[in-house]
Amino acid sequence: SSLPHIHMPPGAMVLCVDDSSVARLLIEEALKAMHVPYVAAKHGKDAWQKLEGLAAQAQSQGKRTRELVPLVLTDLEMPEMDGFTLTRNIKQDPRFAGMAVVVHSSLTGKASEGHAASVGADAYLAKFAPRELGETLRDTLERVNER
Repeated sequence: SSLPHIHMPPGAMVLCVDDSSVARLLIEEALKAMHVPYVAAKHGKDAWQKLEGLAAQAQSQGKRTRELVPLVLTDLEMPEMDGFTLTRNIKQDPRFAGMAVVVHSSLTGKASEGHAASVGADAYLAKFAPRELGETLRDTLERVNER
């Protein structure tokens, strides 16, 4: 059950967003096993504030935000700001152009997947399958690097 080793550009990290401490722990363990640097947020509003800080940091370094955070891994059902709203906000904001959003949810089914796709999610996967998570992250990050 070995996970893929994912090569991240220097200085880049994944932002993972989940209001469940148990889910965050599982995600963090999987990311560590894949040698993926990450920053965690507890809900969409927390993630959005972190992204705004990182956008300012990127601008000061003459970089695009997606060079610092190429990918956001988000849950859907969260307080403060849900994953649908977070995804829509990221995809509509020019500061985050080219950034991928992978939805990672226990809400399975065509309605949720369709809604996630309609707000711009790049991929959708069910909790919790570490190998599938790894493969999806690897493939999505490869696409971001080609943008």
